[in-house]
Amino acid sequence: MTPKIPEAIRLLRVDLGWSRERLAIALAVRYQTISRYERGDMPEIPILRRLAMLANQNGRQDLAAIFLEEMAARLDLSLDGLSAAANIAAA
Repeated sequence: MTPKIPEAIRLLRVDLGWSRERLAIALAVRYQTISRYERGDMPEIPILRRLAMLANQNGRQDLAAIFLEEMAARLDLSLDGLSAAANIAAA
């Protein structure tokens, strides 16, 4: 079973041996934000990118892939939305 984003964040943090505060420093967010992410709030794309980089640098390519897949899914959705908006504007 592939962990979802909140579980992937928690797994990465535990694998690194880091507290929420330490991970927050690495991601340039508040430590309360890490807790929210681990409970289900979704990180923004720049945070997902940083998480993917951390996971990759620490040998957790499986977790990096989860973060990258989420980024790709959101970017595709955003691009579809932009495309739709452009088509409406052109009409």
